[in-house]
Amino acid sequence: MVTNDESNLSALFGDDYFLRILTMRECPEIGGADSVLVDLAGRPDQEAEQTLRASGCLLVPIPPDRLSIESGMSVVDEALELNQNVAVIAAMASEQDKEDLEGLFKGLPVFRVRRSTMPQSIIGKQQWSDRLFDEMPILKRSWTGIMNDISTIADWARRVS
Repeated sequence: MVTNDESNLSALFGDDYFLRILTMRECPEIGGADSVLVDLAGRPDQEAEQTLRASGCLLVPIPPDRLSIESGMSVVDEALELNQNVAVIAAMASEQDKEDLEGLFKGLPVFRVRRSTMPQSIIGKQQWSDRLFDEMPILKRSWTGIMNDISTIADWARRVS
C-alpha cells in the first residue's frame, strides 16, 4: 500500500505494509503485474489525477457520520469524472450504515468493512503470532469477519480492473 503523510491507515494494518511517501509526485506508476493501492487520505493533489485515471478502480471509504458522508459524496462525484469503476466503502460501519449509504449512492457498489476494535484491544502492544490467533477464538472470529469484508472488495476490484 502506498500512502501519504496524512493517512492513519497504518495504525490499523501496521507500518510493515506501507510505503510512506510525502507527495504524490513520488507515487509509483500503476501498471504491470503489481497491484498498488494508493491512499490519498482525502487530500489528493493535482499530480494524483493521472494515477486515478490509470487505476483499474477507485475505492472511496466513507465512515457513517454526517460530515464524512457529505464530503464523501463530493469525493465520489469527482472520482466518477476520472474513473467509472468507483465503489463506496462503508468504513467501520454496521449493516444498517451500509444500507443507508446504498440509498445515498444508488447505482454504485457499496461494500462494508465492519467496525471491530477486538483485534487491536486483545493484541495491544504484543507481537502478532499465529499462536495468539489460535488460542483466542473471539480474536479469530473478529479478524475473520474483517478479512471476509476485505476479500469481497478485492474480488470486485479484480472483476472490474
